[in-house]
Amino acid sequence: MSITVVGQALTLERTLAKQLCQWLEVSLDHPLYDAVVAVNIALQRGHSCLLLSDWAGQHWVEEGVYRLALPELSVWHAALSALPIGPNDAFPVVYEHGRVYLRRYWQFESELAGALADRLAAPPLTLSVAVAERLALLFPQTDTRAVDWQRVAAINTLTNPFSVIAGGPGTGKTYTVTRILGCLLAQYEQPPIIKLVAPTGKAAQRLTESIVQAKTALSQQHAVSWIADIPEQASTLHRLLGFLPKQLQFRYHQKNPLRVDCVLIDEASMVDLPLMTRLFRALPDHCRVILLGDAAQLPSVAAGSILADLTPQPHPGYSVKRAAQLGLPAAASTSADYLTFLQHSHRFDGKGGIGVLANSVMSGDGPAAWAHLSQHPEVLDQVSTADFDTQLREWVEQHYRPMLTATDVSAAWQYLSAFRILCATRVGRQGTVALNERITQWLRGQSHQRLRDQSHQWFQGQPIMVTQNDYSLGLFNGDVGLIWPDDDGALVACFPQTEGSFVKVSVARLPSIETVFAMTIHKTQGSEFAQVAMVLPELSGPFLSRELLYTGLTRAKRQFTYCGEQSVWVNAVSRHAARHSGLRIRLGIDQSNTATVADETAVSNAVAKPPEQGSLDF
Repeated sequence: MSITVVGQALTLERTLAKQLCQWLEVSLDHPLYDAVVAVNIALQRGHSCLLLSDWAGQHWVEEGVYRLALPELSVWHAALSALPIGPNDAFPVVYEHGRVYLRRYWQFESELAGALADRLAAPPLTLSVAVAERLALLFPQTDTRAVDWQRVAAINTLTNPFSVIAGGPGTGKTYTVTRILGCLLAQYEQPPIIKLVAPTGKAAQRLTESIVQAKTALSQQHAVSWIADIPEQASTLHRLLGFLPKQLQFRYHQKNPLRVDCVLIDEASMVDLPLMTRLFRALPDHCRVILLGDAAQLPSVAAGSILADLTPQPHPGYSVKRAAQLGLPAAASTSADYLTFLQHSHRFDGKGGIGVLANSVMSGDGPAAWAHLSQHPEVLDQVSTADFDTQLREWVEQHYRPMLTATDVSAAWQYLSAFRILCATRVGRQGTVALNERITQWLRGQSHQRLRDQSHQWFQGQPIMVTQNDYSLGLFNGDVGLIWPDDDGALVACFPQTEGSFVKVSVARLPSIETVFAMTIHKTQGSEFAQVAMVLPELSGPFLSRELLYTGLTRAKRQFTYCGEQSVWVNAVSRHAARHSGLRIRLGIDQSNTATVADETAVSNAVAKPPEQGSLDF
């Protein structure tokens, strides 16, 4: 089997491998050289480590020229095991549990595992009478035989210092957690400090909007004053931790912890390993942590897949005591009391087109998923590559041109919120850069409002997205706005606020931005649109996966159109975007993967304590 590394000279990787071989006085044909090159490529692909059993025996083809053959597993393992590169050795590379790490990522993973293990090992919390009363009010037990998974999530969250609530779109994650927060308020003698956070500004805004809506619905159902005390204002993780420009360290860390009693992290699938570790560093020991997200979505852009690692499927089951409390069967061996899957989607009932297609995609059955595209024409459609240009023109006329002539910015925003083109990549003919340039050229001539300097760069109704955080302006990576004329006719950037108003920012003051008639699927996580058109490249690639399709597909609430070829779709559905890490092994969540080589360390001893940190922030 061969892996093609396109457009990479691997110069840095090879230089590092050469230096580390010289450090240990081994030749350049030693398997350590291969391991150092490969682990760097693995990190670029989002893995936190190099899993030898998955990469052994493969061939590297670099820029069309055969370059490197990776060793067979037994040879590779024996050679690395003989070197002083274990966890306790002072070497930049660590070999442990059949995995090769760069030490800083081993440090991140070990440290995070230790913080999680401490919380998972803590005894269950007892519910006070006040909490039990609110639980009964907000999650009433019914006589039905069906399991109320939202109530299960509430009990698990209220009795555990660490919990995960996972579920797809429309399963009521925010609905559930808003009620959980209401119950949680009664568990403290003094008003607790609760922080709501998300990885991006857009996701934080969506979380705030969702909780405000949930509180409004609660107030209509229950005439109780404490509903107003449920926190609703969310921020980004970087803002919570105190982002310091041009510094690796955040303002808050283990020596300067946050003053907080509970942290809720929404869209947790987007949080990478280094950022999650830095968050736990900054949390006091008593702080509760609640992760919320969809484990089937794309993992983080940077290395790691924390939410996926913490949500083994199928669910391992609950402990005997917790199962009795929930009225569920107990686990046969390993249990996961911290984890709840919300299983009923109120948006997709599993029978309609989008819901059926989403389930089919995640099952990995490419032909079946393709067949579903034609079985629900009222909500699903497919456009071939040959017909794409014509279809693109139709979308522009139907959805984007009206934005230019809308009566006000609110009306223009409604058009933008109703439809979006999603792409797998930025580059290529079907990438966001090319599509945004084409659409911009078509529409620019239709706008009569331009910047006063006549630069012709911006025009009325042009959608933009912030790509760099600007804390002074309160704008964050992922925030979307519209170019619109101010009262004096000058064009400004308008960004929607939670209450339905818009904040106006001078175009000259904006941080780095880009046009977003088309967006990458990664950038749309945490968003939803009435209609979505997903555009994939003409040829298959390793970056196309079922998680990518699922994430793009489930951004659509009413209608979904796929633009591309059948072979590309089927191949993407068959490809699982699994990422390699050792987090499950360290936590004992998945014991089936502990022995990638015969003499690996037992899981019971797997949670290694990282060395004491010095001044360097890993």
